Amino acid sequence: MRFLLFFASLSLAIVSGEIAIYSVSDGTTCSALFYAETFNLTMSGTGVDVNALEPTASCSVQGGLTSINFDLEDKLGEQYDNADLSFSFSRTDTGYWSSENITLTYTDKENVTTTYNSRFKTISTISQQFSFACSLMTEAKINENITLTMDYYQIQVYNTQNGTFTDSFQCVGWISKGAWMGIFTTFFLLVILYLSISMLLGTQTPDRFETSKSKCLIIPHEH
Repeated sequence: MRFLLFFASLSLAIVSGEIAIYSVSDGTTCSALFYAETFNLTMSGTGVDVNALEPTASCSVQGGLTSINFDLEDKLGEQYDNADLSFSFSRTDTGYWSSENITLTYTDKENVTTTYNSRFKTISTISQQFSFACSLMTEAKINENITLTMDYYQIQVYNTQNGTFTDSFQCVGWISKGAWMGIFTTFFLLVILYLSISMLLGTQTPDRFETSKSKCLIIPHEH
């Protein structure tokens, strides 16, 4: 495991294989944590592991939005020089926060700077007391040729405490699809059981029986 301290951006990145934890702060207005086991950019069909590139991470606040920025420099290749990938987040006066956009900026071989913005609404209105964690594959299409993929990640941009995540709000619901299937199957079987018992209880037994005084029952048969 390598510990990389980026003094220029006041950020700490802990990288191990495909896993990285980025702790970023500007020292005054923002402090954020970003963790991702899978953090990939797919450009024109070619996948790039962002964690393996060891980007310089930073935090900034502008126009009411808090951003986590990843400076990729020229590590994406000559077609994507001075590349910068950023995530922006907003918060409300009532104590909630959500994700807003993903922005990719780079300079191509003709020295033309290009910026792409894509909506990133995975985090939708959760309390600032919680971080956000997700174990589902998340894809964000930045443009027709560039796609961001993350899996097993956790983000916190407000109320970070001593460089550690607070309790997390999970992207997976309390009841999974498999659990719902089990609940509906159990309910269906209980309905069948109830109807079966009702039918058995509704079965009437004969109320007249043969006695010694009654006419005998004769069943004709051939010899």
